[in-house]
Amino acid sequence: MDNDPPWKYAVSNRGPSGVFIAETPKAYYPPASVNIRYHPETVVTPDEMLVFARAALEGAVLNFGSRAKASDIALSPVRYGELEGYEGDFSGLVEGHEKDVRLFVARNVEGKAMTLVAFTLPGKMGHIDPAIGRIWRNIRFLTSKN
Repeated sequence: MDNDPPWKYAVSNRGPSGVFIAETPKAYYPPASVNIRYHPETVVTPDEMLVFARAALEGAVLNFGSRAKASDIALSPVRYGELEGYEGDFSGLVEGHEKDVRLFVARNVEGKAMTLVAFTLPGKMGHIDPAIGRIWRNIRFLTSKN
């Protein structure tokens, strides 16, 4: 977990697998939040990943009340540590306030799906990029190989 400054974190048991939520402290600018959901029941092959990511993006655009069309949002292939997948940025609403949103749809080393979302004030995603990278790059899984 990013710790400069110390982020607050919690687990919300919404849905079947829960969501890990990390938020910047109140006095931090720009304020940001990272939500990580693991989908252990969903295995995605590398060949299926782009289609899976596109479907997840369509759901995220709806969930965030975005005015953007999901088909117009570019998805770029990325890798953060053990996670590989696609990410895209769009504007959306969080508790009625406009935010910049980054969605990273990933698979871990065993092919199990994850959705990682970061959001912050409009125009400020570049300010939190280093923290997002550190958080996402340092996610590790215990596997049968460990």
